Amino acid sequence: MLEATKSKPKTAQGGAVVEKINAFVWRPVKSGLAGFAIFFTTLLVAKYLAYLLGAQTIFEVDINDVYLCLIGFGLYFLIRILENFKDKK
Repeated sequence: MLEATKSKPKTAQGGAVVEKINAFVWRPVKSGLAGFAIFFTTLLVAKYLAYLLGAQTIFEVDINDVYLCLIGFGLYFLIRILENFKDKK
């Protein structure tokens, strides 16, 4: 007869790894993308309003505008990462 081993099921060990990946990779990336979208939408609305009011003659989005929106990605990403290290009392 085979004896039953008293080890943890693989799903429990894998669940902890998946939770760490979610906490340190997936959630920060989702938050970063949301931050990028918020910055980019704000930039587009501001540029479009400037175009409608005549302050700009051409409505265009440069690569520098995208670089600026990457700040939003970085900020939201860092906020979510640092929340993982906050003291939980």
